[in-house]
Amino acid sequence: MDLPPEKIKEIDISERLTEEQLQVYSHGVPPNDITTTIQDHFVRLAQSPEIHDLKSLERYREAVKDFLVSKTFRAFPTVEVPFDLRLEFQDRDFAKYGRQNYSFVSEAGWRLNFSLLRRQPADKNAPLLLVLINPEAERYQHYGLSSGIADQFNVVYLETRGVGETGWSPSLQWHIRRAAAWTGRTIASMRVYDVIRCLDVLTQLPGIDSQQIYMAAEGEMVAVASYAALLNGNIAGLIIKDPPATQNKGSEPSGRGEAIEMLNCLRVTDLPQVTGLMFPRKIISVGKIPDTYHWVEKLYARLNKTQQYIKVESLSDWQPKN
Repeated sequence: MDLPPEKIKEIDISERLTEEQLQVYSHGVPPNDITTTIQDHFVRLAQSPEIHDLKSLERYREAVKDFLVSKTFRAFPTVEVPFDLRLEFQDRDFAKYGRQNYSFVSEAGWRLNFSLLRRQPADKNAPLLLVLINPEAERYQHYGLSSGIADQFNVVYLETRGVGETGWSPSLQWHIRRAAAWTGRTIASMRVYDVIRCLDVLTQLPGIDSQQIYMAAEGEMVAVASYAALLNGNIAGLIIKDPPATQNKGSEPSGRGEAIEMLNCLRVTDLPQVTGLMFPRKIISVGKIPDTYHWVEKLYARLNKTQQYIKVESLSDWQPKN
C-alpha cells in the first residue's frame, strides 16, 4: 500500500515479538518446499550425451571447450607472465639420475614448486608422469600414486596453489572458496591454470618427451587434471584414482573437503564426460571408480578403442609399450 511520507508513523520497537509470532511456518515446512533445491529450477543441468561416432564426439568436445573457455575459465589471465623458472636445489636421492626441485611463476603473485625425479638421463628424451599432489596430503603420500610406474618414466610432483608451500589453513577454505567466486574463479579452476602452465614449463626442460606426457591424479585433483588435459590437448594419457562421481555435489558446511566446483560447468558437462573427452588417448583407472564413469568406458567401446581404456588394481599392472 502506498502512503504519503507524512502518514508514515514511527515503528514501535519497544515490544519484542516472540519466537511464535515471528515464525513463518507455524505448522511446519510445506510438503512441497523447494527452497533447498531452488538452484536446480533456475539452471538446466547438462545430460550425458549419447555419442556413437567420431563426428558427434568432435562436435561435443568443441562445444564443451568453447563454453568452458568463454564462461568457466574466462578469468584466466589474458597475459601470461614469464615463468622465471628456478632450480632451487638438487640431490641424488629418490631417483637413479637425481632429483631436481624447481619453482616457477604460474601467474602474478604465485610461485609454485615441482620436483623432478630423473629415472632416465637428461640427454635422453623419456616419457614423463606428472603427479598432482593433493591438498592436505600426508608427507610422501603422493609417491603412492606413482608407485609401480615403469622405469622408463621420469616423474614430476606438482604443488598447485593451496598445496605444499602455498597451502592455507583448512579454516580458511570456506573464505577462499567464497572470495574466489566473487572474482569469477574457484580454487579448482585456478589449479587448472597452474597445471596448464606447468605443462608448458616441463616441455622446456631437457630429457622430456613432450609427446609422451602422462598425468596422474587422485580424489579431488582428478577434476583439475581432467579439465587441464582437455584444455591442453596434448596429454598422452590420464591416470585416475578415486575420482569424484560428479561435480554436482554439495560441500561441507564448513567449506572444508573437496573443492571441485567450477563456475557454470554443469550447464554443459560433468566430470566423467570431461575425462572421456580424452578420447582416443589413454585413460588408466586405478582401483574401483564410480558408476558414472561407465559412460567413459562405453564411449571407448562404441568407438572401437577399448584397448585405450585400461582398468588396473595398481599402476604396476600397466606396462606401456616403449
